[in-house]
Amino acid sequence: RDHPPDGDLAEEEPRVRAEHAAHALKLLLKEAKFVPITVVHPDHYSGEVRLKSLLAGLAALLLAGACTSEPTPSASLLYTATRSWSNGMEERVEVYADGRTIMTHGDFEERITVPSDQMTELAAAATTPADAGSNSDDPILGVVVGSTAEVRPAALTPGSIAELLNRLLDSHTLHE
Repeated sequence: RDHPPDGDLAEEEPRVRAEHAAHALKLLLKEAKFVPITVVHPDHYSGEVRLKSLLAGLAALLLAGACTSEPTPSASLLYTATRSWSNGMEERVEVYADGRTIMTHGDFEERITVPSDQMTELAAAATTPADAGSNSDDPILGVVVGSTAEVRPAALTPGSIAELLNRLLDSHTLHE
C-alpha cells in the first residue's frame, strides 16, 4: 500500500471505474439491510403485521390529505370583499356559488364551505346595493357582487352584503 503504483494501474483504472459503476446499484442493494421501523420486536414482526402497518400508514396519509385541503371551488365567483387595515394588513374573502369560500388573512389562507342557509342570506343581502362608507373607516372594506364594480369604501350597514361578508371574515360564519 505504501509503494507507488506500477504502470499497469493507470491503464486498468478506467476499466475498473466503469465496472464498479455498472454494479454500483447491485452492490448497494446487496450490502443494505432493510429492517422494518416498528416498536414490535423483530421476532414478532410477521407478514400480517407488516401488511396492517402498511395499510394503516396509507390510510393515515389519505386522511391527512383529505383533511388539509379542500378542493378548489368549481362554481362561479359570487361575492368578494377586501379589508385594508391602517397597519397595512390586507384580508380577502371570495365566496363561490357552490358555497366554497377562500379567505386570506395576510399571508394565511383558509378554505371553508358556507352552509346553504347562509348562502341564502348572502343572496338576499346582495339584492340591495352596498352603501358607500368613509375613507376614515378602519378597516376600509371593499365589496364586489358578481361582476359589478367594487364599492370601496363600503359601509357596514346591518344586514347588508358588506356587513355579512365582514362578519364571515371575522368568524367564518354568519351566525355566531
